[in-house]
Amino acid sequence: MTAYLLIGQDKRLEELYKMLKQKGKQVMYIQKELEIETLERYPIEQGKKTVCVVGRIPQEIETALKEKGAVFFHMLTDKRCKNFNAIATAEGAIAHAILMSPWNLEGSSVCILGFGTCGRVLAEKCKALGAKTTVVVRREEAAKAAEKEGHQVIWVEELVEKAKEFYYLFNTVPAVLVTDNVLEKLRKDVILIDIASKEGGIDYKAAKTHQIKAVQILRIPGRFAAKSSAKKLCEILLAQEE
Repeated sequence: MTAYLLIGQDKRLEELYKMLKQKGKQVMYIQKELEIETLERYPIEQGKKTVCVVGRIPQEIETALKEKGAVFFHMLTDKRCKNFNAIATAEGAIAHAILMSPWNLEGSSVCILGFGTCGRVLAEKCKALGAKTTVVVRREEAAKAAEKEGHQVIWVEELVEKAKEFYYLFNTVPAVLVTDNVLEKLRKDVILIDIASKEGGIDYKAAKTHQIKAVQILRIPGRFAAKSSAKKLCEILLAQEE
């Protein structure tokens, strides 16, 4: 029988714990940050497969648990979760943006920086809601893909020139592309939503100077769609047992 060890402060894991329990699975859930010194409190039974379900975890903790015989399921990078995470991320980002804006999304010009997994889904959903979508790209491959899906495409170098057109701007690129030069040209009532990791892709100091609303939202699937995300995780984990 497979046992599960869930590690991390994430609402998805909280819901996943409940679902696995309902399925009669042996499962432990550690919400606090795990330290090397406390590993012995969470024994990995020899002869039993223990799957550690994590988001981000220090490498030394992962190494120590692997040495004890555990295997890992990384819910942020697993390919089977990636597209589903992008859906939850896009819906959460759009919901947050609409709550912040005085404008309908339908009929508005919307800018999406980046056309990776999240950028693609964001553009698709904004377009489906009636927005006029423009995708900002840095690579020819991304430009062709975005055009094929019916989006207007501009290059990063054109963003300053086009900035005044947008009512919403979503950034998915973990590099500061929304610079002071861009912010200076944006509408004062534009809404900037940054879902990029680490420091994000917006010059927040400049945004404050220009009195533009800009927020970075991280861990969106756990904040906006914890149960849906946990259900998908549960399905994937149980399928692995078969």
